[in-house]
Amino acid sequence: MNLKELRKRAKLNQTAAADALEVTQSAISHWECGRHRPRVGQLSKLAQLYLCSAEELLGATERSQKKETT
Repeated sequence: MNLKELRKRAKLNQTAAADALEVTQSAISHWECGRHRPRVGQLSKLAQLYLCSAEELLGATERSQKKETT
């Protein structure tokens, strides 16, 4: 599962996720596209918000990053 799927599973749009995480909607978009990764300090908040484990979240960020480089 990728970051976008995790966000949608949590029934959030990018704006709501950005507001909850105190980042911009653009940051959420960049994370989902693999252009950037969330900072380490944001991972636990992101996992709580998306109702997933840190391991699942880290796997999603790795898949997003690989998608961008291929």
